[in-house]
Amino acid sequence: VTQEEVEAFDFIQSAREEGPSIVQAFHEGMTEKGGKLYDVIADVCAFANTNGGAVFIGVGPDPKSPPVGVPEAAKAVTFLEREIGRKLSPALAVAVDVQETRGKQVIRVMVPRGDDPPYAVEDSKIYTRDEDETGLAVRDEIVTLVGRKLQVPASAPAAPAAAETAAPA
Repeated sequence: VTQEEVEAFDFIQSAREEGPSIVQAFHEGMTEKGGKLYDVIADVCAFANTNGGAVFIGVGPDPKSPPVGVPEAAKAVTFLEREIGRKLSPALAVAVDVQETRGKQVIRVMVPRGDDPPYAVEDSKIYTRDEDETGLAVRDEIVTLVGRKLQVPASAPAAPAAAETAAPA
């Protein structure tokens, strides 16, 4: 593989060909009007609560349609980082950068699987990812997320059972 071939590979187009999945989502824009910004942040929340993933902004999921791109992408990155910090709790370190696909600038948000779940948007809306869709978590999913946070590492000694620590009668 030559350096030119590596540079010519468009991984965003490749991701679009794979389509939306449990680990990737696509948004043509992130305007506050129409709730597009909220949808992006909901996906970030869902990925943090599920398996992590990538959110692409400036491209729709259809690989045949041309990318829309993000105007003033560097400013948009700063804005998006601030909004994720304001609306998502607890705090989560995401990597936001600008990529290029078919001559358009696109924002990529790399979201880790969070280690402090459940993550919530605006303190009360907990989202998870199911296949290629983000949705509000149901009770059992929230219980699972809390359980994931409370799991004791295998190397830690087990806590004594309540019966062992109770004073003799």
